[in-house]
Order: sequence, then C-alpha cells, then structure tokens
Amino acid sequence: MDNLIGQSNQLAQKDMSGPSTKMVNCIHGSNPIPSERLEALPGVVECVKCSTTPKMKGFMVYPHKTGSFCIAVDPRNKELLRQANRANRRAR
Repeated sequence: MDNLIGQSNQLAQKDMSGPSTKMVNCIHGSNPIPSERLEALPGVVECVKCSTTPKMKGFMVYPHKTGSFCIAVDPRNKELLRQANRANRRAR
C-alpha cells in the first residue's frame, strides 16, 4: 500500500511541462512503465502486461469523402468487429 501511495505522490508531483525521462514501476510488479505510456496516459500506475483494461482495435471510417472518424472496437464482439472491418474495406 505504501508503494501505491508513493507512486501516486510521484505522479501528482510530476512536472507536466514536458516529457519525463524518469521511470515509474508498475504497482503490481517491478516492471517499469515506459515514458511513452506515462506521457500518453498521465496518472497510469500499471504496465501494459498487468493492465486489466481490455485491448481494443481501431478503425478509420469514411462515411463521406471529406470526413472521417475513428472508432474503437472490442475484438471479443465478433459482430461489431465484422461490421467495422466491412466499413473500413468499403472506404478503400
């Protein structure tokens, strides 16, 4: 518990003016959290290996030639994944 509080304090005191080269360790193990992950997700305390967040798959959808958007799909949802693949292929 002290480790979790210590890492939370480290993240709270982090200077947000630029990327940090300081490594922070995962709260579940001693795996270092890459600085890129810390920069992309400020406040993260788990490494990718220990994270319980399900992985997502992203697709660009082009409903019109002048507009597009990105959708994130849970790969466990086979029907939604099929529809997203179809929409993505149609745009090419």
